[in-house]
Amino acid sequence: MHPTADLRAWEALPWPVNRDGTRDHLFTLELLGTHDGCERLQSWLDEPGLTRLARILAPVHHASWALTEVLIRPLLFDAVWISARPDQLGFLAEPQDDSALWLSPDAEVLSCPPPESVGDAVADLLAPICAAVAQRSPLRESVVKTIAAESLIAGMHRAERSAALPEPTEWMTAVSAAVAQRLEANTIDRRLECAPDAGAPVVFPDRRYCCVLSDAVRPSCCPGCPRVGGQSDRHHHVTTWLRSLGDEEFLDTCGRPREDLRPDG
Repeated sequence: MHPTADLRAWEALPWPVNRDGTRDHLFTLELLGTHDGCERLQSWLDEPGLTRLARILAPVHHASWALTEVLIRPLLFDAVWISARPDQLGFLAEPQDDSALWLSPDAEVLSCPPPESVGDAVADLLAPICAAVAQRSPLRESVVKTIAAESLIAGMHRAERSAALPEPTEWMTAVSAAVAQRLEANTIDRRLECAPDAGAPVVFPDRRYCCVLSDAVRPSCCPGCPRVGGQSDRHHHVTTWLRSLGDEEFLDTCGRPREDLRPDG
């Protein structure tokens, strides 16, 4: 049995973490760091309405997804570090919405390293993918790296909220800073502390760029998209979105149950 079989981190994920040796329809981080891998992922994507730049940036977002769910969540939920190489981590692009995350059975499971080492490790796994995306796009590599860092940091904050840890933790602050520094990303050291109910504030990292470089505000914009006005507008955007969630989705997003709104809320 793989030593990650009993991790709490993956129990509630909507995507299974496949831990066998299969390689059918497999995109590893190693593959996404190549021109061929980027081309193959773009060809596989068939979501309507995706812009050209969104397709170009897809390898960055899929890699951030895998890094967050497979490596960061076990640190937060189970206090273990999975030391995976680029060829040992990725996802299985299956038809009919049966996609899954993938981790090689050979990946080592270790005790927790310092947060700066975690940030350096995930940034090093992401950097070749940023370079590959920049080489085949009109985007500057500095922009791609900033989008990658912001996407990864946002994912890590989601994982932290899901683990019901108090925010912002010093650990997450140190990991996020290490990611940005290692990637030489021009991120914003600023948080949106939103109060959608009477409970503790829900913390979202602020972003410099729209994650798909949309040229306009669209209904599909992520909560807190920088296209949505200034910081107060983004704060309102996230708060309104959180208030619109059902109780189950609110719990999954915020890491705690909804509490009654204040009388003036």
